[in-house]
Amino acid sequence: MTTATDESFMRRAIAVAVARLGTTGSNPAVGCVMVSAGRVVAEAATGAGGRPHAEEQAVFQAGEATVGATAFVTLEPCGERTSGAVSCAERLASAGVIRVVYAIANPDGRSAGRGPARLRAAGIVVEAGLLAKEAAALYAGFLSALRAGRGSPSRTSLRRPRRRVTATAGQIPSRGDTSLMASLQEITDRIRAAVGADSGLGKTLKFNLKGDGFVFIDGGTVTNEDAPADLTLTIAMDDLVALGESKLDAMNAVMTGRLQLSDMGLAMALQGKMQALFSKMA
Repeated sequence: MTTATDESFMRRAIAVAVARLGTTGSNPAVGCVMVSAGRVVAEAATGAGGRPHAEEQAVFQAGEATVGATAFVTLEPCGERTSGAVSCAERLASAGVIRVVYAIANPDGRSAGRGPARLRAAGIVVEAGLLAKEAAALYAGFLSALRAGRGSPSRTSLRRPRRRVTATAGQIPSRGDTSLMASLQEITDRIRAAVGADSGLGKTLKFNLKGDGFVFIDGGTVTNEDAPADLTLTIAMDDLVALGESKLDAMNAVMTGRLQLSDMGLAMALQGKMQALFSKMA
């Protein structure tokens, strides 16, 4: 049974989503507020370009506080992802959330209902329709696109196209800007110095510098290859430098879309090791 307090938390989730309207590409802007013992322990919205999803960011932000918590979400949590990544419903269940309240049902008939079904199968209380009329305005364009059949967008199938500039090992992309070239070389050298003989990550890691090149880490080897990696961090070069100098908080960067992660679960598992690596880049 929902209460006036529940409504206030959902309105907060709606407000969080509204703030991201127009920045999430073809994906809808979704807000998620995580509440434990009557207190908000995390809040997040869909990342820039449509990734990461709001729920996975909120789970990451709340940490252990998700155990026994309630998640208020403006749109039905996804039950599967075409990329093969863990769905939001699975993340919420594995994090220990005991109740999920959402405003709008998934309008895409291909995947509607799968998220709630997964949640209920995990023993989680699921409540739908809270402040649905208020939240509906968020998804008017999304619903219109579905009805018109313009690619049938869904929370799990669309990504914003990204321009790619490939740099092979030891090369720097030529952009006609010598200061940019020097910056890529400098950041590569700083990462190489921080990695030393071994990154200690136990996984391959790639920084996608949003069109300004790549930095690929495999054990103690650091190159500018655009090679497949276990975890890709998409971030502007200046923001990566700011992370290394502790001028930018990683979680804040994720929530605002300045840092995008290819696998939130793996990023959470490597969080401590990556923080140690960033600290060495200062």
